[in-house]
Amino acid sequence: MICGFLVSLYCGRFVYFVL
Repeated sequence: MICGFLVSLYCGRFVYFVL
């Protein structure tokens, strides 16, 4: 998974939601 600095929060939230 490629997550940037700003996308880090968004990606983390997305992964948490999917989990």
